[in-house]
Amino acid sequence: MRSKSLLVILVVLPMLALACSFGAADEAEPQTSSTPAATSAPEISGSAVPFEGVVQILAMFYDDTGELHVGWTGSGTIISSDGLILTNAHVVLPDEYYPVDELLVALTISQDQEPEPSYYAEVVQADEPLDIAVIRITHDFDGNPVSGDLGLPVVPLGDSDDLNLGDTVTILGYPGIGGSNITLTSGQVAGFTAELGRDDPRAFIKTDATIAGGNSGGLAADGDGRLIGIPTQLGYGGSDQFVDCRVLVDTNRDGNIDDLDNCVPTGGFINALRPIKLALPLIEAAERGEINIVRIQQPAANISVPVAGDLLFFDNFSDSGSGLLENYVDDQQANYYSTGEYFFEAYPESFITFDYYVQEYDNVVISADVRFANPVGDGGAAILCRLDPDTFNFYSFEVSEDGYYSIYKYENAEWLPLVEWGYSDFVLQNSQQPFRMSVVCDGDELSLSMNGRLLAEVNDSSFSSGYVGLSASTYVNPNLAVAYDNLEISAPQGSLATGGALLLADDFDDPSQSFETVDTAEYITYFEAGQFVYEVYETEYSVWNWYLDPFTDVVISADVTFLAGATDGEARLLCRVDEFGQAYHFVISVDGYFVIQYVDGSDFYNLIDWTYSDYVYNNIESFRMTAMCQGNRLILAMDDQILGEARDGTIIVGGTGIGAGTFTTAGVAVAFDNFEVREAE
Repeated sequence: MRSKSLLVILVVLPMLALACSFGAADEAEPQTSSTPAATSAPEISGSAVPFEGVVQILAMFYDDTGELHVGWTGSGTIISSDGLILTNAHVVLPDEYYPVDELLVALTISQDQEPEPSYYAEVVQADEPLDIAVIRITHDFDGNPVSGDLGLPVVPLGDSDDLNLGDTVTILGYPGIGGSNITLTSGQVAGFTAELGRDDPRAFIKTDATIAGGNSGGLAADGDGRLIGIPTQLGYGGSDQFVDCRVLVDTNRDGNIDDLDNCVPTGGFINALRPIKLALPLIEAAERGEINIVRIQQPAANISVPVAGDLLFFDNFSDSGSGLLENYVDDQQANYYSTGEYFFEAYPESFITFDYYVQEYDNVVISADVRFANPVGDGGAAILCRLDPDTFNFYSFEVSEDGYYSIYKYENAEWLPLVEWGYSDFVLQNSQQPFRMSVVCDGDELSLSMNGRLLAEVNDSSFSSGYVGLSASTYVNPNLAVAYDNLEISAPQGSLATGGALLLADDFDDPSQSFETVDTAEYITYFEAGQFVYEVYETEYSVWNWYLDPFTDVVISADVTFLAGATDGEARLLCRVDEFGQAYHFVISVDGYFVIQYVDGSDFYNLIDWTYSDYVYNNIESFRMTAMCQGNRLILAMDDQILGEARDGTIIVGGTGIGAGTFTTAGVAVAFDNFEVREAE
């Protein structure tokens, strides 16, 4: 069997953030210019227009030759004479395709001339969910450090809470269409809009003023010329994100610029402003010299690692003679066994190499250990399922070194996005070391997880069966190497193994049949109203009790109630507790997190990472907690909702138990009732 590869010709164009102007593809470093003399602040009174306080911001990146190019442009407003500028986060932060190596600030010298490149700046405050940022000027155009009062024209801050329907709004910025000079549009306050998850009825200010795309981050002024809002793409009220957009960039990384790529605004319009009130905390922090950047995080999943059933296939790549994957080398790739791992090396840019197992599966859970053996900055690793060797149609689940993930299908020689590339700090942090990658192909349900955290899920029924494969991909940077190990292919497990014989039960009505009560400075235990209660007073302290009866494969359940106390307290179920202090612990915390741990005495090892769940958070006061220990499968559930699964075969048999604990806040009280242990069938 020959290793497979796909050459993807990636057209390198500067990527445009939404609602920003697109930079010319062949534009090099702007023409040299000396820093203009300081301009006195414009008069802010009556109908004066503070245009001199508006700047153009150019987000720039270095290519492979070290040449500086403009990726995209936006606008900003000077809010302090020493160089603080208010703008949008998406204007100044990098995206999944291009970095932001330099931020060039061009000052408005005259209302009828192009802005003059004058300073370089750095990001000091950015809140991507708000789409607000503050940058600070650090160097002049010649690269000389600057500080102190630069004599810049400052636009005073207004009060967005004072706005009323019909009030005049003036928009100033550099839209990048209709010429390259500063542009003014005006209109009225058309309304106010709330935002889900934000307790503020004025999360957005709607206006009937025409706001072209490049005005993002610019100035929205009231009738007295005071800054009361920032134009932003987030609050657009139309049926699409923007009005006028064209496909200019290979957003799905398939090597083609076509209708399958996201459109990019080249003169689109937005009709919402972020009120200045929401920017005040960032401005105040920037004035104190603080630096903080908050990126958009993907929503927390309600489940964690995919739940696997019977093991169908396992490969630890220790035997290169198995014939399941082959050694293959040519001038573009090298796929081979080495030191107990299987390696994919991809040499060209924009190249995908993959191989697969000649065994057909329909519904599977696939997991593998992944390591970027030769990281290049933006390389990708992917697991494939339902690959058809005749048509080469398949599903691809990918994570990249630079913090992105996606789910795609390759159908009829086209890459079709099912889950667009999304960024996650979790992916970025965990991709820097070996990680466990898991995918589900179960009916039309497809999901991707990394180290026990669900990254993405989607439904698609295009392919019903096929081979399982592994892959490595380059994008901008060549010579990637990815190593895989401990591949598992399992049947999906949709529910807990229940219905077995009852092995042990305790309703805590008879204290003589249960645990002894304890009263210490760190914690106490007692019986109350037919429940067994833990109260823990020490911070970062866990305590548990267990029944000595040894069991192997069991399902453990108990009713759990958080009575009072810490906002981050925990409840625990235990299985396979042995005389040496080893056990498996299943933990749910009051603030919505869960974890499965292997505990050896006083040492705690997370078998899946702590994972947040809306389901846990919304049902935390009183619930049925269940843990299953069956073979090497460890599953945690809450009210029959499976939260996550881990695999570990360190402990085979032992007792069962319950426990509670605290983290940084003391004083948790947890009550247990109706404890049961049943055979896992």
